[in-house]
Amino acid sequence: MSPQKKIKVLQIIECGGGAAKQVSYICNNLDRTKFDVSLVYSLREDSPDYKNTLTGTRLYYLPMVREISPVKDSISFLRLIQLLQKEQPDVLHLHSSKAGFIGRLAGRMMGVPVIIYAPRGLAFLRKDVSPYSRWLYLWLEKIASFVSKATLMAVSEDEAVEAAKIAKNIVLIKNAVDIAEIDTYQNDAKDKESIRIVTSGRISPAKDPEAFLNIMVQVKKQIEGKIPFSFVWIGDGELREKMEKDAKERGILDLLKITGWLNRKNVYPLLWQADVFVMTSLWEGLPNALLEAMAAGRPVVATDIIGNRDVVSHGETGFLAKNMNEFTDYLCLLIKDSALRKKMGINARKKIEQEFLIARMIKQIEELYQTTLKEQGIC
Repeated sequence: MSPQKKIKVLQIIECGGGAAKQVSYICNNLDRTKFDVSLVYSLREDSPDYKNTLTGTRLYYLPMVREISPVKDSISFLRLIQLLQKEQPDVLHLHSSKAGFIGRLAGRMMGVPVIIYAPRGLAFLRKDVSPYSRWLYLWLEKIASFVSKATLMAVSEDEAVEAAKIAKNIVLIKNAVDIAEIDTYQNDAKDKESIRIVTSGRISPAKDPEAFLNIMVQVKKQIEGKIPFSFVWIGDGELREKMEKDAKERGILDLLKITGWLNRKNVYPLLWQADVFVMTSLWEGLPNALLEAMAAGRPVVATDIIGNRDVVSHGETGFLAKNMNEFTDYLCLLIKDSALRKKMGINARKKIEQEFLIARMIKQIEELYQTTLKEQGIC
């Protein structure tokens, strides 16, 4: 590849949420003097408005479904082959399990020089499927990895360890957050009279809304009548109706607000209004929601799982809970202790500034593209 020729990078993502936000960061921040960027995407309720949020990026819409569907997956595969023929990318960067599986096979078939796969939450670690399904996901990952010879980009240290089960060539590049964007909305936070406990994400099995409600019940028993408080879930999802029904039955619906899907300009003020950010997830890659909350200087209580452990420093920026009793105790401690909330919030912001800035992530990704192409004798 001549020095004057730009490296053609094709990003592919199937999911929305935090993963889509990270892909948007990549597309918008890659050096356009060196890289020609395209994005193939599917749409979910929590997908960003790529057409209005991305600049200098060619967009291609390609429907892909999350679960295994031989017919729909085959159609997506054939359409992707056509796109690869049109784009002729030097680098194929795949995000999420479904895009990763289809993309690795298609990329290999079409002879794409460099294939990079970022699972952003390995499918075989899911807790909402049967053991057989997890076994199947594991072997599908192994097959795709063997056939494609792709480089696996882990977004957390723990994910890198788990990724060793399916791939040999692994690099660690952690997610990032746009601090400047979040800071823009700091003054939009409104005064409030009660302690506000906030979470963010899809109301789905991965986020364990049942555990969220159980924690609300326990906090009510320990705190009600002493300190006014409320819980806010920023987001929506397939389990919302059940969650609201269960909250009503348990007598805690009046303490819960579910916002529905919001754009970022409406999400960030809610983070600044929060006193504590919580995350009850059963599995993660490296959660964007935690990065955003900590960038806003919020202390965190989160489940002690892959991804969360790479963001939260236990006892410094918040707490990691091994069970729901620990979770409740840590949360009640922060509700009662304003000085501790402030101290941990300051530490949380510092950790983001030190480890999770966009400039760092983009530099590492650009170096990954260039290094892998050089190894192929192309760049």
